[in-house]
Amino acid sequence: MKFSTFLGSLLLLLANPTKLVNAECSDVHVVFARGSGELPGLGTAGQPLVKGIASNLGGMSVSSYAVKFLAAYDQTSAGPGATDMTNHVVSVAQECPNTVFVLGGYSQGASVTDIAIGIKTALGSGNVIPESLAPRIKAIVTFGNPLKLFGKTISSASSTYGPKAIEF
Repeated sequence: MKFSTFLGSLLLLLANPTKLVNAECSDVHVVFARGSGELPGLGTAGQPLVKGIASNLGGMSVSSYAVKFLAAYDQTSAGPGATDMTNHVVSVAQECPNTVFVLGGYSQGASVTDIAIGIKTALGSGNVIPESLAPRIKAIVTFGNPLKLFGKTISSASSTYGPKAIEF
């Protein structure tokens, strides 16, 4: 899927901006997990994703969060990363009741995202985002998801998030 098509789809999903309760709450909050071996932060795929979303959403405010996890080369830190992603989404959702989310990750970070949205993987386990928050998660964007090594995609593995998944 081309990035421009992705942004068009995302614009449609986010077309209903709402009034914010907290002045620090953004319209859209991107939560992204970097790939194995990348330095802490949004990583090589997350930074351009956030920038692309922000530049294509007109007057909507966009914030981001880099998932805190080891991102070890042996890919054993996906579970703890999923727990951090989940805890962060739950916290922001409580503080900012009108904020919507875009979740994503690159490589092991995609596995972090899989686990956080309830997809079982061979790369560990962690806390799962409550089903009640699913309507506020407008898109799942992954790059190089190891789930594909097992013949699966988010679209095939999750009836809740599959229709919202954009997988590169």
